[in-house]
Amino acid sequence: KKVYEALVKGIMAPQEGIIDRPIIRSTRNRKKFTVGETGKEAVTRYRVIDSKNETSWVQFMPETGRTHQIRVHCSSLGHPILGDPVYSKKSSPVKYIALVAKMLTFTHPRTGDLLTFTAPYPPHFRELALTLGYMLEKA
Repeated sequence: KKVYEALVKGIMAPQEGIIDRPIIRSTRNRKKFTVGETGKEAVTRYRVIDSKNETSWVQFMPETGRTHQIRVHCSSLGHPILGDPVYSKKSSPVKYIALVAKMLTFTHPRTGDLLTFTAPYPPHFRELALTLGYMLEKA
């Protein structure tokens, strides 16, 4: 199980849900992906942690592992990730993509133990979140 967090453009609604939109490689740009009926299954659960200043702080739990899945899903909903140079239509003053891997949980292949690893917020994410008025301890 993987958990990501992102700062996205706009007020994302509803507050939680499932994004179930197939993803296919773009015919115009081979390095880019898009939502398309003939694409591979891509499912992402999400929960809005908070919204401020025409942005939302969102937790994502992908159920499938497609390339750029969260980025494509956010863009397809009209809520591109702040700082995303590929899937955001407008250039952004944000220097880094505001998407972070927060937690990874898996079963150890030998012992069967459930292992969970969490990561701190990187400085660029923390700085942007604080600038937008988010209290990261809230998550």
